[in-house]
Amino acid sequence: MRSLSKRVLALETVTNIGRTVSEDAYEQKILRNFIKGNQLIEIPASRKKRNVILHWLSAQFADGKEYSEKEVNLIIARHHPDFATLRRELVGAKLMDRAAGYNWKV
Repeated sequence: MRSLSKRVLALETVTNIGRTVSEDAYEQKILRNFIKGNQLIEIPASRKKRNVILHWLSAQFADGKEYSEKEVNLIIARHHPDFATLRRELVGAKLMDRAAGYNWKV
């Protein structure tokens, strides 16, 4: 019991838990501010906020599935009309990759 308590209450463990909770709270705040229902209200100008949105958007794609560009556009358009910018941002953030007319989640 003492050994377990030392591991759980170690400064490094507590610091990591605090950091994780803080990051999760930040991400939830960004999602609340920029997403209403299932719609992205606007694309954030801040890179840090935009990355949170891009991670949320990448979750709309299945792992291991290849999508045509048209399919990617349709999925993104369900959430925001500027699908071309968001598609490029997903690739630029290395959340999606593309080759030979197909895209897939990384």
